[in-house]
Amino acid sequence: MFQLVTAPKPRTVVVLVVLVAGIVFFVMDPGRFPLAPRCVFHLLTGWDCPACGVQRAAHAFLHGRWAEAVRYNLFLVVSVPYLVLLVAEQWFVRGRWQQRLHRVLYDRRLVLAYFWMVVAWWVVRNVLGI
Repeated sequence: MFQLVTAPKPRTVVVLVVLVAGIVFFVMDPGRFPLAPRCVFHLLTGWDCPACGVQRAAHAFLHGRWAEAVRYNLFLVVSVPYLVLLVAEQWFVRGRWQQRLHRVLYDRRLVLAYFWMVVAWWVVRNVLGI
């Protein structure tokens, strides 16, 4: 009589969210769209957080303006490859290679190094005005 509706798989939800976000950032220029989310840290302090500029960078990147995207947030040069490797390890790589990649990506030293790079970027971008 009644059929239970099962929840979508987490991967499906992630793919849909990324796809919708990609379409939104392709169509909407966050630098010109007044309803685009603003950085609360920047609004309160006047300083840039480590992620400031990522929305504008995503828009530029999706339009093939890669140099402009990097100018919005230089730390993307480090963050994007690390994120791509994390996604690849979870979704695409299997077996022995997945285990090896997992050991490297989640190694405490690498995670701490990445954390300290974020903190350093946060300070440097505000001191030097990058």
